[in-house]
Amino acid sequence: MQDLRGKVAVVTGGASGLGYGIAHALLGEGARVVLGDLDELALAGAERRLAERGEVLAVRTDVASADSVEALRAAAERRFGPAQLVFNNAGVCNKLAPAAAIPLPVWEWVVSVNLWGVVHGVHAFLPGMLERGEGHLVNTSSGGGLSPRGFIAPYTATKYAVVGLTSALYYELRELGSAVRVSALCPGLIRSNIERSLRGWPERLGAIPEVERAGGDAGLRGRVRPLRDPADGMDPLLAGAQVLEAVRAGRFWIFPNVASPEADFAQRRPPLAR
Repeated sequence: MQDLRGKVAVVTGGASGLGYGIAHALLGEGARVVLGDLDELALAGAERRLAERGEVLAVRTDVASADSVEALRAAAERRFGPAQLVFNNAGVCNKLAPAAAIPLPVWEWVVSVNLWGVVHGVHAFLPGMLERGEGHLVNTSSGGGLSPRGFIAPYTATKYAVVGLTSALYYELRELGSAVRVSALCPGLIRSNIERSLRGWPERLGAIPEVERAGGDAGLRGRVRPLRDPADGMDPLLAGAQVLEAVRAGRFWIFPNVASPEADFAQRRPPLAR
């Protein structure tokens, strides 16, 4: 998909971080962008800033809800028409703790956003793309979806699952002879608000567990290397531009700012770009 002028693109988690960077790059290429995000205040600010670059629509979206993602699709179609590009990008991360000590509500929260959020995006948008014979889905995993670390097991499990789901879709689309494309986006550290993920804790799961409210397992402090501060990460505008370059090139693997043996290995193994 070389020429993005007039194309309709949907970006979840679009109010900040990598999602905002992708939306910024899309508008610079003349695309019409629909932002989905749970944070209404951040979403309104992002819409206001991005509207200076082109046509943008903001829709409050909870990707953990299939109905909410369907509503996002419907809103995009009412305003701009069917989406040709969909970036299933929204994500959260739990605080550092041993897997055995992580309460089930934390697992449910992370899985509902990071994995079910992608599943809901695929379910809402892929059928229409297949029917029209065009489109490109980009599912955000992580460098941590190829190279794991301990003490964030829910996050790591979901990011591996996104790579598996996206790889399965690649092979299905190839076997079907479809022109629809799919990519696995595996970024390294990007400047974002992911450390503030708890702002979106769902009420349906009850009170925030103590290990999350405390910022992780106190027994690990001083013993385990902490996660790097997202403030030290790559500029999301630069990362967004790199993602768009990979989409135009039709690449399956997208690795903004990841330089690791795991990334090199992934680029050499199937699925390869068609």
